[in-house]
Amino acid sequence: MLYSDRIGSEIILTALGWIPEPPTKLSPIALSLHVGDVRGTDFRDGFTDFTAASPFTAASSVIYLSVSDSELRARFILAHELAHVMLRLPRIRQLINTYGWTQLLADEEQLADDIGATLLMPEDWIKNLGQAQLSLTLLNRAAELAEVALSLLVRRL
Repeated sequence: MLYSDRIGSEIILTALGWIPEPPTKLSPIALSLHVGDVRGTDFRDGFTDFTAASPFTAASSVIYLSVSDSELRARFILAHELAHVMLRLPRIRQLINTYGWTQLLADEEQLADDIGATLLMPEDWIKNLGQAQLSLTLLNRAAELAEVALSLLVRRL
């Protein structure tokens, strides 16, 4: 990881006011971040359009997810894109500046990956799992509970 889990947790806590527990429900998070819509695209992976504005809401972004991705991959991409939205919030920019984390923005894609993974599998949840007697069966169960790919869970550990 590029940074400690604490940074990702601080960003999530500051952006949302709470740390979600697995399985993380991403739709309410998107709403709380004023994401205007989540749409399908043929583009590989996904992206966020920050210029889209809806005349019916104060939303300023639309997230696009690849229609060809698996459900688990789409969940991670959505969490990653939500991280990009968080990173544009004034209170997050202030947090980053206050703690001297501005160098992390040089690789925003990696930072968004790490925040997205922390959003799906919070720091305390990973620490508790890491203290257990790990087996492939336990790891598979934990990945299913968090609704993430086993490879993402292993990377978080």
